[in-house]
Amino acid sequence: MMRAFTFNSTTAMTIGLLATVITSLFVFRLDGDRRVLEFQKMSTEVQTDIQKSLDIYHELIADSAAAIGITSSISRNQFASFVQAIENEHLHPAMRAISWIPIVNDESRDQFENRANSEGLDNFQITQRDTNGQLIRSEERALYYPVFYIEPLEGNEPAIGFDLGSNQHRLDALSMSTATESTVATSPIELVQRQGSSLGFLIFSPVYVQNTGVLRGFVSGVFDIDVLVQSSLLSNQSSDIDIALIDESHDPLIPILNGTIDDGIFEERDLARPVSHESVGEIVLPNRVWKLVIGKSDGAFERSTWLWAVPLLGIITSIAIATSILAIERRRQASEAFNLELEAVSEDLARLIDTANAPIFGVDINGKINEWNANIAATTGYSRDDVIGRDLVDALIPEENQSQVRAVLEAALVGEQTENYESPVVTSDGRTLQILLNSTTRRNGQGEIIGAVGVGQDVTERVRTEIERNRLFTEKADLIRQLLETQEEERAAIAYDLHDGPAQQLSGASMFIESYIAVKDEIDIVESDSIISKAKDSVGLALEEIQRIMAGLRPSSLDDLGLVQSLRESANEVSRRTGHSIEFITQLDERTRFDETIEIVLYRIAQEAVNNAVKHAGGGRVSVELIDRDGVLVLKVKDSGAGFDVDLMMTSADKRGMGLVGMRERAAMIGAGLTVTSRAGDGTLVTVELVSSTHGEFKHV
Repeated sequence: MMRAFTFNSTTAMTIGLLATVITSLFVFRLDGDRRVLEFQKMSTEVQTDIQKSLDIYHELIADSAAAIGITSSISRNQFASFVQAIENEHLHPAMRAISWIPIVNDESRDQFENRANSEGLDNFQITQRDTNGQLIRSEERALYYPVFYIEPLEGNEPAIGFDLGSNQHRLDALSMSTATESTVATSPIELVQRQGSSLGFLIFSPVYVQNTGVLRGFVSGVFDIDVLVQSSLLSNQSSDIDIALIDESHDPLIPILNGTIDDGIFEERDLARPVSHESVGEIVLPNRVWKLVIGKSDGAFERSTWLWAVPLLGIITSIAIATSILAIERRRQASEAFNLELEAVSEDLARLIDTANAPIFGVDINGKINEWNANIAATTGYSRDDVIGRDLVDALIPEENQSQVRAVLEAALVGEQTENYESPVVTSDGRTLQILLNSTTRRNGQGEIIGAVGVGQDVTERVRTEIERNRLFTEKADLIRQLLETQEEERAAIAYDLHDGPAQQLSGASMFIESYIAVKDEIDIVESDSIISKAKDSVGLALEEIQRIMAGLRPSSLDDLGLVQSLRESANEVSRRTGHSIEFITQLDERTRFDETIEIVLYRIAQEAVNNAVKHAGGGRVSVELIDRDGVLVLKVKDSGAGFDVDLMMTSADKRGMGLVGMRERAAMIGAGLTVTSRAGDGTLVTVELVSSTHGEFKHV
């Protein structure tokens, strides 16, 4: 009996310990899968964050080049104000500077340097670095690409005058931008501003003389690679990971970055530390591709504290079984306890997958769905019951993309991991989403492939954002074109006024003077004084007309007295000059002031509307009203004249004849709405409304 008892106890103990080992291995394997999923999620977020920052930088430089391109020239102060506006609107830690780089040929080098000195840049010259890294006067070249304006200036003083064409990397990028007429990025370079520091890169965007295609120069952005990567890692709370960047667009490949971040400190990577988990992705720049490698060792993963309870529980259970071998019921209870613990572990893992903040799915060896978490269910609209057992590709992938996705799955099912590929997914309500996926092979305890796991990220909104960004850029270009057309119309109107007014008066004065010169020796003093008096009168009338035109372009009262008094004076002046009755109505204090741009725009709209009433309304009363209506600034210009068909005017070939489009474009510049109400025989009402959030608090001088 004793021998039997010992034999059975040993057997039971052996079985219990074996079960403990197996269970522990299984639970630790599940916990390892959890840690791998968390690492993949973190890697995807870091890559997305870096890519998003680079996309913003690309857009800023391209938009800056487009904005400068519509101007005939730009001053240092204008450039500084433009860059300041960008910095106030966005926070870009990796952006070190934005600069204007004109193209200077060798014949005009001296003239260019003299101009820079006249603008306050003492001892300015076009420079390059010698073999020792010191700035010296640039050697003679056919073309120079000097940094002329740069913001912020503080800390970037060494870059002023530096010829980017003296550096082969920069010159290659400039040449590519010229050839392709597009925005390009340089390979990693040592920045002029921070000699001996970390690497950076530049983004160039060409600037052309408007409507000619002639290249004027480039807008350049300077970016620090270390800051770019570190800000992304810190924002994602990444810790104890290795990260490397490689420029794959360069032959040979250029290592950009190889470091480790731990507890918010970024330092050089210990190459001896083994890496057991690695994620590889691509960062896309204009004309370049960076390879992003993120790694982490097993020792850097934090295991769940409860896992160690599993082997301990197994040992205790084994001892209990061994000491109670004669009690069949106790063996049954112990077995049940073991099963419950195993189920709890499985449930914990399932709960982790189901509550993960990322779409996760699994397929078996045949491509049938066998895992479907809550996030992907919410994303697609398909519940777990809707998809379990169905073929993933047939059920969710559009027909035109099925062969590509099936190839990726088949690769995962033979042990080949695929990272960062985009796939469209059709939702239950027929929408198509763009999902960024990483697929990993799934194996059983024997190492056999039993399926694949996919971890995704919904990038639909990013794609939509890119489309919307392109649309906004097109709208911006249309607005700029319309503004230029309005400017040309205003120039034509000024030329017309000069021709019909001062030019005619001066021409008459010239004729009196020529007649006087011809007969001065043959006439008496009385006749001479009469001719000179007529010439003087003609010159005086010309001066009055010029003063009237200048007042219409930019009345001095607008700067000195503000919008309210300027509108009143303009109404009185038009009444005096034309004989029309112009009434100005307001309840605002005469001292009330607004933002300078708002005052100019509202004055121009009122001026255009009053001129239209005088020219086209057929007489009658004209009123100009400026009021504050519950925080909304309202400008109204009303006449009792003949009126017109607004729809017909706006759809006619000559729809700009009365300046309606120009007035609406001016109103849009300050965020105001403009409406025109008119009907033939019923007069015309022009109304501009500007909400308080746009025009702000009233100011008194």
